[in-house]
Amino acid sequence: SIPFLTSVFSSLKHPILKRSLKFLVFAGLLAFAISLASSSSSFDTILESSATIIESIQNKWNQLLREMTTIVKKITSSKKKKRSDETTTTTNTTIPLEYTNFIEGKGKWGRCTLESKRQFSKHIRKYTFCFPKPNHSMKLKIGQVLSLSCLKEEDDTIMNGEFHVYYDDDQNDDDTTETSMQEKSSSSFISRGEASSVGKFSILVPSLSDHLEEDIGTDTAKLIRCLENDLEVGDELALQPGENKFRYDGDHFPVTDIVYIVMGTGIVPVLNQIRAFLPKDTAANDSSSSSVRGMSIVWICENKSDFDNIDETLKKLHSTRKSKLTVHCIIDNMRYNTLADNTKIDSGIEDYLPGTMMVLSGMKNENDDDDEEYNIQNNAIQYLIENHGYPENCICIL
Repeated sequence: SIPFLTSVFSSLKHPILKRSLKFLVFAGLLAFAISLASSSSSFDTILESSATIIESIQNKWNQLLREMTTIVKKITSSKKKKRSDETTTTTNTTIPLEYTNFIEGKGKWGRCTLESKRQFSKHIRKYTFCFPKPNHSMKLKIGQVLSLSCLKEEDDTIMNGEFHVYYDDDQNDDDTTETSMQEKSSSSFISRGEASSVGKFSILVPSLSDHLEEDIGTDTAKLIRCLENDLEVGDELALQPGENKFRYDGDHFPVTDIVYIVMGTGIVPVLNQIRAFLPKDTAANDSSSSSVRGMSIVWICENKSDFDNIDETLKKLHSTRKSKLTVHCIIDNMRYNTLADNTKIDSGIEDYLPGTMMVLSGMKNENDDDDEEYNIQNNAIQYLIENHGYPENCICIL
């Protein structure tokens, strides 16, 4: 058809194709001349001249092939680079997670799906959730909790709980004040004062036990029991960024030192705060960096195995901040003992100095009897005020 011929003639405009066509016409004419001359007496002379011409044609043909090969390679390489650039652009382009009013009267919520549940250590469970799209991102302030909600189909009960997201990637440990997705290949990253999850996120909680409500609070414990016993991988939950609990209400600024008393999985938000606010020993000391110059952590667990896995992350953080970070890992059961009962705990807690902030993490106020004698959090606050001189407005509860 006419369009076909137009396409053919259009393609002949390329220089290489023009030269190829000329070569074919010339070779055809030469072959025709040789066939006519083969009957004449001067055939030997023509044959000798033809041999020289044929050698020249062969050289030109080889040159033509090399040029065509080079062009094909360039075209192929260009297409591969374009596909690679398109893939990189797709991977590095994040989309903020969408929040809608699908829970009436409860504000805007996002959606996530239970991806996995597994044993993280002997007494700790890890739950991982994925967003609707792999490039969906969720940003939280350092110390901000995440609210999760799910439906227990057995009795149509809505379960709600609050958690600190666990960022388990070592690449999160950097000194940059700003971080872009292009600089990170991992599923999460932390910049000064803010943490982001891309595609998925995880939480760490104590394994199911009779005293789970005491350890993490009644509502959160109910949600964890529902996650473990009622929900299957692939089931959907609602999520909503919650309160930022990392606050300093003291009178002395700036904060130069932070002292932590941590129980069990309460270490999770502390890891994020070390990364975000405590510069490495090698970091430049300039006005744009954090005012925090030192951190001291007393981490209390009931069993030695509770330190497993997380302690490796803590060791790596400590290895780059040896002059600024002090860590005491202590085995004790704070349901039956107080901070003052353990001399190792008491000696690991620094007395108050202006500019010092005290943080309690992993302690809850809830028990079945509401007995003040066994209220771990209140007892800890009273102990810090009376034994180490901390003003109550300098004590933060995560």
